[in-house]
Amino acid sequence: METNGYFPKCSLSENALQMLSSIRDAMRSNNFPGSENWEEITGECLDTPEDMEIEECVSEDGNRTSSQNSVNDISQLQDILATQNFFTKNDRPDNNLVALQGVLEVTDITESLYEVLENNGRFDFSSIESISTDEVSAVVQNLKPRLSPNGIYNLARSICSMDIDQRIKYIGPFCTNLLLPNIITPERPSRLIYSAISECIEVFPDDMKKLILHPLLNVDVKDTTAIDSIVNCFTQVQWPDLTSNFLLIVKDLKQWHIAILHTLTSTNLEESMKDKLLTLLQIKALQFSTDKNYGKCLLNFLKNNKSFTAQQQDLLKEIVAVNETVFKKPLENMIKNMSTY
Repeated sequence: METNGYFPKCSLSENALQMLSSIRDAMRSNNFPGSENWEEITGECLDTPEDMEIEECVSEDGNRTSSQNSVNDISQLQDILATQNFFTKNDRPDNNLVALQGVLEVTDITESLYEVLENNGRFDFSSIESISTDEVSAVVQNLKPRLSPNGIYNLARSICSMDIDQRIKYIGPFCTNLLLPNIITPERPSRLIYSAISECIEVFPDDMKKLILHPLLNVDVKDTTAIDSIVNCFTQVQWPDLTSNFLLIVKDLKQWHIAILHTLTSTNLEESMKDKLLTLLQIKALQFSTDKNYGKCLLNFLKNNKSFTAQQQDLLKEIVAVNETVFKKPLENMIKNMSTY
């Protein structure tokens, strides 16, 4: 028999190593059979002379013990090896196999989702309840280059129809990896994307603010239709909160922000919000001096916020002084007649 495949490769505990040490000593002193197996286990040669006879210990009653203690030790060692082999080989999964199974599951789920969503269907997520958050992200990443606007809309409908506990796992990767890129750099404008956004806002208003609207505020967006849709989906009661978030996040007023501001300034703002907004407007007053939408936004702001401090009025005068739109004269008249407090 070849001994190379006889003993499995395994790791030994400290207890087993100590027992092996005592057995090794016994085998050296008694030329115990099985030195080849010992070498297979430890890689250590015993260097026992071939002509050495097996010593036998004779007790007072004449019985031969023949290293009985060593035999007992070997029996215990075999039990330890069997136990360790069981745990190391049977209970511990192969990491490569687990990784492969994960890849196969993600691939299968991706294909199933793609087929259903692209054929105007809603996917039943209850069939994949055990999928992890990391696997959800991997599936969405795989779908990103493949799903059409129609597929994205059907995915939005599928997520919105789920139980609230299930939705939490999917809405983040869906917004971040599918909706957001289609708003920032859309290949082509699509009403289906806007419809997907509208449906999600009804079910996830806070998530849509944090995951879609807020990340967009400091980005140069080419098409603002989707953003206008987001803002218009919120009620007037929610506008002050949106305005507060806008003023906290925006570092530099961009031209596309003006359309949003026109909506958000249609309500009376708190003093701190007025100060922040006027600062942003004043910094870009000269750059946007010929922009009619900018002038119209200013007029809307003054109509809905009639009372300003003396410092705020000074900023307004600076802004209006450089304005070159048809709204310059109405703005000057409003500043002249506004009350100071």
